[in-house]
Amino acid sequence: MLVFPSFPFFSSRHRLIFPAISAMVIMSAMLFMALWQPVWAHSLHIDPLEGDRVQVSYDGGGFSRRTVVTVLDPIGHVMEEGRLDDEGIYAFGHLENPHTILVDDGLGHRAQWIVGTTQRRLHKWPVVGGMWVLFGGVAWFFHRRVHHKRSVIS
Repeated sequence: MLVFPSFPFFSSRHRLIFPAISAMVIMSAMLFMALWQPVWAHSLHIDPLEGDRVQVSYDGGGFSRRTVVTVLDPIGHVMEEGRLDDEGIYAFGHLENPHTILVDDGLGHRAQWIVGTTQRRLHKWPVVGGMWVLFGGVAWFFHRRVHHKRSVIS
């Protein structure tokens, strides 16, 4: 905990405000770091289809025509690059032993899929709710701590 000198202009109330301000700065930094991750509102998804095809779409179901699909072999060498068709589908069945599909829409949204695996998507509302509960718990902890110190000082 920070210890502040006993200058005449630092009352006991002000000594309690500074830790609360530092807690708010720390929580703001945590929120900033959490939001640094890719934006979920427009996340890009790769959905495998039958016959060695994939459908690329955003959360809302749309897709971008500028999306570039890259197919890699097991070593990581580029086997093929191409764009989506008019329905947001890319076919790679003519390639021998594809391993990884990389998708980039040119706007910062990227996705990766290893051929043959299943993908699990987290629903965004439980994650957002969990973040609110976490930040609320941290705020409650510091609120209780400040009120406890006020009662001890008084």
